[in-house]
Amino acid sequence: MGLPLYGRTWKLKDPNVHGIGAPAVGVGPGDNGVLLYFQIVEFNAANNATDVFDKKTVSTYPYAGTNWLGYDNATSIRYKVEFARARRLGGYFFWAHGYDKDWTLTKEAFRTLYNRYNLPKISDVVHEDHIKQWGNKHILALILYDFLTCDLLESTNLIIEVTSPG
Repeated sequence: MGLPLYGRTWKLKDPNVHGIGAPAVGVGPGDNGVLLYFQIVEFNAANNATDVFDKKTVSTYPYAGTNWLGYDNATSIRYKVEFARARRLGGYFFWAHGYDKDWTLTKEAFRTLYNRYNLPKISDVVHEDHIKQWGNKHILALILYDFLTCDLLESTNLIIEVTSPG
């Protein structure tokens, strides 16, 4: 299941009507109405936006004046990771990690599984010799779990390159 690290923005017709499905007259801030997650965090803080989680649709929308955004926050990510696990989907992925703000949503998704299913800590399964720093990049042995059983797949030898989000 894909989890976006970006949101869509709209310009509301009436700032007093801001719920799901509120009439809009065009796109809002961002590049053609798209803000990346780290930009949404900054937008919400700069505009004192009201952030609403709609449990029925498992979606989040902040609004400030006539600006309205639809995106996933930590709460909706928790619900969606649990949904993927409950429906026995093969897993989830983010598009794209570089859009996250200090790995906030990436960590939340992992914590959801870690806390709920007692996954081992990364430090318990990755020896420090498996992590190397090269410039601003870290090379690390990827730890894979069977998403359906949350068992560690010990035969994994995949190496990936990880960079910190901007």
